[in-house]
Parts: sequence; structure tokens; C-alpha cells
Amino acid sequence: MRLDNYLNEEDNIDVIKRKCRILLNIYKYTRKYFYRGTRNPERFKLIVPRQDRNPMSTPLVVHEFLDKLFIDKFGWKPRSSGVFVSPNEREAKAYGPISKHSVVFLATDPFKVIWSPQVEDLFVFLNGNGIIRDEKLLTDYQKKRICKIVDTYIEGSLDDALMIGKNEVMFKCNGYYLVNKVDMINLI
Repeated sequence: MRLDNYLNEEDNIDVIKRKCRILLNIYKYTRKYFYRGTRNPERFKLIVPRQDRNPMSTPLVVHEFLDKLFIDKFGWKPRSSGVFVSPNEREAKAYGPISKHSVVFLATDPFKVIWSPQVEDLFVFLNGNGIIRDEKLLTDYQKKRICKIVDTYIEGSLDDALMIGKNEVMFKCNGYYLVNKVDMINLI
């Protein structure tokens, strides 16, 4: 490795340590990580989240209804502007990393977080319980079921989310880094 590459890597590590203190401290304390699936992991690159995310599989009517419920409850639209992560490494890998190492998620400070202790993956949960259909409109019954599920979501409690170890977590942040698991040794 050339010296200038090494120096840039060291600079990036210092920047990440400074910008991601909250999550790094949680990782250090719990010795567990949040993972994110990605097709293009770039080492130590700051990624700015989209604010207009379209659903991959969820019907648009359900996506918009969920965002409305979440904005009423938490003040932001996690389905459209959130970054989805999982404390379950295998679950995150299902969303496409091509790296031979797991990709650890590091949100920049400050951030907001919501998750449900009862829902591992919201799309899978809705689909598996017959709530999602290929319809243009939601029935009152579907809306009531979705409202009950959204009621189970909480803010914060990242230690608990990591310890349960299987629930989809939605972050609202200005930026994040994806770091190979082996690089975490230099960060915590």
C-alpha cells in the first residue's frame, strides 16, 4: 500500500470517529453492529440518504399510508427517507452486499431511529399476514391492521434493538458510512 493511501485511510478513520460517536459508543458497549445490504460498498465514503425513496416491493398505496402514520407518530417519513438496517447480518446480506466482509452501518450524529420489537421486516410481516395485496386502495380492515402494527414502533432503544438482534431498524440521518466488519477494529 502506498503511503498516501495509508494516510488518507487514517484521515478517514479519524473523521468517522468524530462524526459517528454515538453509534460507535453503542457498538463498543454492546459488541454488536447494525448491518446494511448494498451492491456497491465503498470504503470510508460518506453516503447521503435519499429523501424520496420508492418502495421495492410494497405497493405505493401501502407505502404512502405507512409514511402518513409514521409522520403522525414520529414526525418523519421513514419509508421514504429512512435508511434501513438490521442487527441480523444474514438478513442484511439478503439485500445485496457483494463484499466478502459484512458491511457495518455507521450513521453520522445526530440521528433518529424507529423500530418495532415485534416486526423483523415490515414488508415481510405485512405480506405474510395478508395485509398487502395488489390493490390500488386499502380497505378499512387493512388500514386498521397496519395502524396496529405501527403502534408497536418505538423511538431509540438501540441497545435493545441490537440485543434482540433481528428487527429492521429505520434511521433518519444526514449521512452514513458503510464499513467492512474487519475495519471496525480500528474504529472502536
